Amino acid sequence: MSPACQEVNWHCWFDSAKQLEIDHPTTARQLTPEELSYIKERKSNGPLSKVRQNHQDLLVSFTTKIRRRGYAYRTEQSYEQWICRFILFCKNNSPEEVGAKEVKAYLDYRVIQRNVSARDCSGVARAR
Repeated sequence: MSPACQEVNWHCWFDSAKQLEIDHPTTARQLTPEELSYIKERKSNGPLSKVRQNHQDLLVSFTTKIRRRGYAYRTEQSYEQWICRFILFCKNNSPEEVGAKEVKAYLDYRVIQRNVSARDCSGVARAR
């Protein structure tokens, strides 16, 4: 061990380290898509939690495919939230049940009423 390492109070350092949440990006990737979906459903009681409960199979399938492609965990989270928000906008209908009309209405809603730039919304259409 180097002299500099011997001077560090390692017990103090270990004791001060905070415990990461189970869905923190550093640890969440170790969970299966099913486990992560379950945790997300239980973690909140908002409208997206209800969407996650009603469309668990779709979201688990999506997460599995995203992981196979090697996307970053933050990208996985972002895309999953976009899908949940789209389902919520479509009155809890699955993306497989809606068409181009609903996609256009959602993108228009995001741009016009939510002040999201059209450029930011272009990724939503590609992710679908």
